[in-house]
Amino acid sequence: MLRGQLISRMALLYSLATLSAACAGTTAVNPNGPAQRGPAYPAILRENEARRSNSHSALAKLLSQPESSEADRWLRPITATIRELPQQGAVYLPQVGAGPAMTEEQTREAVRRFLIAAGSLVGADPTHLSLAQENVAPDGSHLDLFEQRPFNYPLRGDYGRVRIDFRTDRRVTRFTSTAIPSTDTIQTALSASKTTIAAADVSQRLIGSAASYMDAGGVQRSFLVSSSMGISVLELVVCPVHPAGYSDRLEFHLAWEVQLANAPTTVLYLDAVNGSTITPATLP
Repeated sequence: MLRGQLISRMALLYSLATLSAACAGTTAVNPNGPAQRGPAYPAILRENEARRSNSHSALAKLLSQPESSEADRWLRPITATIRELPQQGAVYLPQVGAGPAMTEEQTREAVRRFLIAAGSLVGADPTHLSLAQENVAPDGSHLDLFEQRPFNYPLRGDYGRVRIDFRTDRRVTRFTSTAIPSTDTIQTALSASKTTIAAADVSQRLIGSAASYMDAGGVQRSFLVSSSMGISVLELVVCPVHPAGYSDRLEFHLAWEVQLANAPTTVLYLDAVNGSTITPATLP
């Protein structure tokens, strides 16, 4: 009897020791859930094969032709939006109304429908496009320039524009887009990023620092910022940037737009999150 009790106790102690060893090798469960990682910054738009494939299909549909292996010639890198129309194939705005000529209102509706039908070639939600310029030549041909306004702050740099030129017979003679796709995802990331530099601190941050800019010839140059340059902080903006060493992506930064009165360049951009000076992306 005593021998049986001893064996039972030894078995229980062994089980408890084994359980303790197992628990020691595992991570304790956090009752509040997994630790939250900080938001990725800057927001990044990467080259995407699915996006490019959709643009190939959209271009073939626009031209009423089979998909071409040379479609990339007409598309922009990263965004896969339309760079220019191929010379082969005629493209027309849709007909709106039954009259021989469309009214101004009908023409604008035709352009709206065209932008929707072009889909990924435009690369922007049509509700984010605002007509910024509308020129009508004496012969009746149109130039319509749209600006993309998808973010909580103004967009800077060469991206975010859509241009359509067309004749009175509705034929499109030029169609190009530098719009930015997937802006909802980018805006979500930017909204989660906390600015650490207030407008009142921008001047002090800049004075004595080296700033880069692109000259008229497209050459990147730098200079030291001084208090004599008449620093004036304008507003918070979104700057797309081409990161050094990466040709397959665009970065999006929250930045203070700064005006200079006496400097090699009139405008600088200071990252509002990490305090670096940045140069808005130019088109590749």
